Amino acid sequence: MYLHVPERAPLLTARLTLEPLAGGHAAHLWGPLQDPALYEWIGSSPPPDVETLRARWSQLGAVAGGTSLGWAARRSSDSAWIGKLDATIDHAGVATNVGREGRRRLALRAVIAPRCRATDAACPS
Repeated sequence: MYLHVPERAPLLTARLTLEPLAGGHAAHLWGPLQDPALYEWIGSSPPPDVETLRARWSQLGAVAGGTSLGWAARRSSDSAWIGKLDATIDHAGVATNVGREGRRRLALRAVIAPRCRATDAACPS
């Protein structure tokens, strides 16, 4: 059984626009997601090319263990694409992600380009 997710609209705050993540966002976010400092923190590797990222993000939806949701994050002040947020919603309706140690934990994962972390864009009001 998978969680039914109705069509999602963008989420707006004073500082960010969060758009439902789709393959079309790959061209905007591939560059910001290439910074090696980002992967020191999350323990994986940058996507090898835009097409790989586009294919991955075109497949969001039902996954083993639940439903995968994602949002592309764009700063409102200058419309710069700064990263993405994602979560897997399990069959009980709980948002989880798998940590480095392989255990599931409650989470909404934010992957924000390191150059944008020092700004208040990562902490919208």
